[in-house]
Amino acid sequence: MDRTVRIWDPIRGQELQTLKGHDNWVYAVTFHPDGMRLASAGAGGKLLVWDARPADPELSRQREALGLLESLDSRYRSKHKVVEGIRSDKGITDEVRQEALSLLEAYWQRHAKPVQPSPGH
Repeated sequence: MDRTVRIWDPIRGQELQTLKGHDNWVYAVTFHPDGMRLASAGAGGKLLVWDARPADPELSRQREALGLLESLDSRYRSKHKVVEGIRSDKGITDEVRQEALSLLEAYWQRHAKPVQPSPGH
């Protein structure tokens, strides 16, 4: 299962971007009329809105790092587990790994959901 959205240059047949963040199959993708954003819908009802502007290397690294954080955040409830996931991911470059680790604290404060106590505790 790929769980990514890929943007292609139709003239050259080259992949321009891979957007990561879905935790299941992606079923639909549509561009906003301004061409700057796109939305993707995945199995389980997850809808993501992406920045679709052409990327320079720094923006690409930031996007990949944020996609990784979103993906790991949806799988784990613990910041420690997210850090382990970043450090153990063999599919990313060291630059993306460092970017994800540097963005983690701010991301966690804004997006992480508090762990709910289990019933009876």
